[in-house]
Amino acid sequence: MFAYALWDTAKRELLLIRDRLGINPLYYYPTEHGALFGSEPKAILANSLVEPAMDADGLRRTLCSIPDPYSTMFRCMREVRPLTGLHSPTTSQAQHSL
Repeated sequence: MFAYALWDTAKRELLLIRDRLGINPLYYYPTEHGALFGSEPKAILANSLVEPAMDADGLRRTLCSIPDPYSTMFRCMREVRPLTGLHSPTTSQAQHSL
């Protein structure tokens, strides 16, 4: 059970990795210069770079009780899938299966 965030200072890249069972959650929020991450949405929402706004899909899923385990009700915030790594160089993001 793990969720790691590794920063490569030489390449200026962030790697977010989640365990294969998905027991520990790992959320991320893309920003202009990289990404914010945390084990709970409230950790990300505490940052002033994040606008705590709900998007239309998030509102629909919340009101209709439609589960989507990899999205949140907040605009642009997502969850790293189990057994997956999120590679975030300073200019783009790509999700890879491990």
